[in-house]
Amino acid sequence: YVAFRAFGETDGFSFRADDGETAALMGETLPARGPVLLTAAAPQSCEFRLFKDGVEIRREAHAQGPAAFRAPAEGPGLYRLEVFRRAGGRMRPWILANPIRITDAAALRGPR
Repeated sequence: YVAFRAFGETDGFSFRADDGETAALMGETLPARGPVLLTAAAPQSCEFRLFKDGVEIRREAHAQGPAAFRAPAEGPGLYRLEVFRRAGGRMRPWILANPIRITDAAALRGPR
């Protein structure tokens, strides 16, 4: 991930996807076998913005840190997280996470 540490230290930041059997971290692919939960953690107050295939699908603000984010994945796609902090009177990008690709494990196996 890319971080602008001028807006705060990022130690403890994480972003992952988990289907209950397997987990994927930033930059990885998860061939999902069931519902997927996306989770993130940030060490300070922030606003999480979740994107699927380049479109923002969820925004969640946390006034106090550490902050935790949880959201169900909305099917296969490329998920990316941006984390913002208030600085100088406005929201500014703090952490830009590498994406996690979620695929359908059944589709990867092909027809039986």
